[in-house]
Amino acid sequence: MRRVCRIGGQVGTTLVELVVAISIFAVIIIGIFYIWSNDQQAYLQGSAAADTQQDARAAMEQLAREIRLAGYDPCRYVPAVLPVGVNTNCGAPPGGSANRSAFDPVQAGTYPIQSYAVDSIEIHMDRDWSGNAHNADENIVFSYDSGAKQILRDDLMDGRPAQVLAQNIESFSFEYLNASGAAPVDRNDIRVVRILLTAQEAFQGSPLIVRLQSDVRLRDR
Repeated sequence: MRRVCRIGGQVGTTLVELVVAISIFAVIIIGIFYIWSNDQQAYLQGSAAADTQQDARAAMEQLAREIRLAGYDPCRYVPAVLPVGVNTNCGAPPGGSANRSAFDPVQAGTYPIQSYAVDSIEIHMDRDWSGNAHNADENIVFSYDSGAKQILRDDLMDGRPAQVLAQNIESFSFEYLNASGAAPVDRNDIRVVRILLTAQEAFQGSPLIVRLQSDVRLRDR
């Protein structure tokens, strides 16, 4: 017959009961850790996805903003009397006529879109009201480096290397449309530039993918 030692009227805990209690406690702790681990994994994955999406959207917004300025000709909007403190070199185009069009490559000395391809575009604009598009931040090339998976922005007039606009870009391309939504005849026929971008970043062996598209209508076109 088994005897249980009692001290002060209390029943003692046996080794078997202690092992069972520890086992139950261990199962509970493992369950809590498993749930916490899954929640932590979901949080980290969501955070990485948000970062990837934010970087891709920031790049897309800058692309759309600057491409929309292609052919920008502020001289067309110069009032008869300039506001105090505003100076401009805008003058009458060759021939002396003051009748300006929304797009005047003769006055600006360039075309809104100088060259275009599936993975690159060169845009010009007169940002500084100088009457031409030959100054810094006015001749810009956006291109895609498929090897490095980067979108590059190159200011052709500042003499510096191209800037990395976005990284981890799995695919990137431009499509060009005329006023009817068809393929343009030439660069002067382009009215809309469609930007297609896919960003992809690996997270613990699983790809995080963000796909974006933006149709940019050229200003004054």
